[in-house]
Amino acid sequence: MADIHTDVEDSPKTRLRSLALPTTRFGQAYKSVAPDEIELVSNREAPSDRDRRRHAAKGNRKGFKVASRPACLQKLFWKETWSDVKSVPWGWLGRRFLSHLLPLLVITGLLILLIFMSLSPAKFTSYTGDFCKPDGTFSLSFEDSTPWKRDAIFALNLNFGKYTFGEAKLIDVCWDVGVGRGGQAFLAVFSYLILTKGLTRTMETSSVSHDTFEAVTLQNYTITSVAFLIKDFFKTRGYRAKVAMFWTILAGLFILSVPTWLSAMTGYTADSKSYIQDKGSTLVPAGNFQPVIYTIHDGARFGNDFLNDTLCTVPWKSSIRQLDRLNRYDCDLFRPIFNGTGDGNIDFSSLDGYECKWMWAVSKYVSDYGFLGKSTAINTTFYQPNRGLYGTIPRVVSPALNISAHFVISREHNTDADWYSYPYGQTWQNPDDDQYTFNVTNPVFWDDNSQTLYNLTEFNLAGSCQQQGLVKYKWGFSFILLYAFVVTFLVWTMGMWAFYLDSWLHSRLDIAHRQVGLERAVLDLSKSMQSKVNADQVELHSNSQLRTLVKINLLTYSDLVDLHVDTRWNKYRQWWRDFRFKQWAKDEKWWLGAMIFFDLMCILSWTPTNLAYGWVREFAMFPGFGAFLVIIVGRKVRSRWLLFAFWFLLFWALNFWWLLSYILFISSVRKQHNGSYSTVVR
Repeated sequence: MADIHTDVEDSPKTRLRSLALPTTRFGQAYKSVAPDEIELVSNREAPSDRDRRRHAAKGNRKGFKVASRPACLQKLFWKETWSDVKSVPWGWLGRRFLSHLLPLLVITGLLILLIFMSLSPAKFTSYTGDFCKPDGTFSLSFEDSTPWKRDAIFALNLNFGKYTFGEAKLIDVCWDVGVGRGGQAFLAVFSYLILTKGLTRTMETSSVSHDTFEAVTLQNYTITSVAFLIKDFFKTRGYRAKVAMFWTILAGLFILSVPTWLSAMTGYTADSKSYIQDKGSTLVPAGNFQPVIYTIHDGARFGNDFLNDTLCTVPWKSSIRQLDRLNRYDCDLFRPIFNGTGDGNIDFSSLDGYECKWMWAVSKYVSDYGFLGKSTAINTTFYQPNRGLYGTIPRVVSPALNISAHFVISREHNTDADWYSYPYGQTWQNPDDDQYTFNVTNPVFWDDNSQTLYNLTEFNLAGSCQQQGLVKYKWGFSFILLYAFVVTFLVWTMGMWAFYLDSWLHSRLDIAHRQVGLERAVLDLSKSMQSKVNADQVELHSNSQLRTLVKINLLTYSDLVDLHVDTRWNKYRQWWRDFRFKQWAKDEKWWLGAMIFFDLMCILSWTPTNLAYGWVREFAMFPGFGAFLVIIVGRKVRSRWLLFAFWFLLFWALNFWWLLSYILFISSVRKQHNGSYSTVVR
């Protein structure tokens, strides 16, 4: 019977219930472990006697030889693993994440956004490929599109969609109510918790007036409360108290301005299109006009399909109506190759349009023989593009063709004369006067349907922005006001985080969890008032009379502070002095190495050519983050490996899913391309 009783007491369930769960936290002092104990537990905690017995048992039970199974297939293994996971102080870690790490992540994100907005403002402004500016005016000029203009403060140059008036109005109202007022309420609650902590911290060493205490704790971010704070700011003594008061005023002013600011930087505007009045006074879409690069004044020599003044036009670049200073426009991506050692033809890209082929062919010709028919060569060769094919047909022309150029802007310092880099002509010198004849600004635009030719001045005078058909609206932001809001919100976030950390680290009342709320504030305020006035004598006094009586009343928490209680700052300083970094790094070397390796792979995956081949950059941070959590959170071997395995397997699952989707997408594109090619051949 004794043996049976012993077996029951030593059963797995009984042993599991008797397992003492650790209560360690991240702030504890580091404890080293003997090498023979590393396999049983983590480096932070000594093994129990039960662990040693179970590790030495190896499956022997009552003299019988039991076939041992892998530990991961045993039920007890997963129960103990789950106990290890539950032993981690998740609640404490979650609170520290929300109060310490999350604000830092928000600040980092705002800094990155601000840097991108500063360096590349054009990427944060919407451009619809039209000549119409955000303010509805028509313009095509040499100036780069920039939102940093005074007249663009309220211009909606970052807009989205095409909506009816009702839809645009609904979006605007939802933004004002949900984001404007809702955001103000969220920031007010968030800042109330922080500023009351700061007020408590200030009152531990100094006094504040009745109006200041009331403004911070009872009158949350009203015009009256800010007025009280501004008035008392000049009466406040002490450098630290003045700084705290000054920041409280700034934070309150920002929160009061949030709804108005967010409403002012958004709105909706009618979606208009650009039109040009041609020579016949008919409005035609401005996109019908194309830039002219060359004019062949004796183009009729090519045959019946050509006129004397044959205009060599090119399409706008990717439907974006902007002047191209390099004069390449949509012919930019696919440049020609001259096969001089072979058949002597120009090899074009398969994606080059017929108009681009002509531009490059003319560029090749004028680079060889010059402009205006000034060449003295008896025979000249023009490589005429063949419609539908990649190559050209050499055509002997005598005398030289009379060609002129029309460029966007003069390039005084240009010395590159390669005809295949950009249209040749700006470096050409006229043999008559040795002048750079075409290094001037003379862009022209041609509409083949209306047979209208305009220079830049005529083009802008004839242009207008108008609505057509069913009126649609675009909703969006003003870039300048959005940029200013991001800057202000970044400063506010950094200030509130610093304000919180100062109170959290140095306030002794915060350690005692004596936090100021509505009830606490009312009780403290009434207690202070009762010490100055007699309740029976002022029963019939008006509110203004009571305020006059307590106007000079001062409140302080200095009598509540226990100076024998160490602040968190002192505790962490002591912990840092006791911390042995070399020993910790030695014990955590494998996890530190894994974290560094995975972080390096994450960085390589974000390089332009993705040097971490096979790692999808959007998910590459997961393994490194898992290793980081293991070092910070993990206390036992099982919980560490389970935590890391979750993030590692999640990364590979998402990575495999993305790669499979990409392969299927490429396969479908190739099938469509092969099908269209076969259709052309047939």
